[in-house]
Amino acid sequence: MLRYADTDKPVLHMIYDMWDSMIENVKKAIYQHEGKEEYEESTFYSMHAILVDWWNKNSTPFHCLAHSLNSRYNSEKWLNEAPNRVPPHEDLEI
Repeated sequence: MLRYADTDKPVLHMIYDMWDSMIENVKKAIYQHEGKEEYEESTFYSMHAILVDWWNKNSTPFHCLAHSLNSRYNSEKWLNEAPNRVPPHEDLEI
């Protein structure tokens, strides 16, 4: 994620989604490496709290605004890829 954001191109609109995806991808990688199911507890995944703290510290209103204005997240194709997706302006977290 840091490598992607370290560029001269505008990527502010991608940071919000990248953080959110990164936290889930870290969890999947750890659980897959340990051979555990999602409902099981992992001692190594205690780093989740650290990732969430970083996310809370670095998530600014600008990231949320840029994310909600990105047309990618309002397209029917993106919304239909997963059953729990909603447009950013309807997402209570944002």
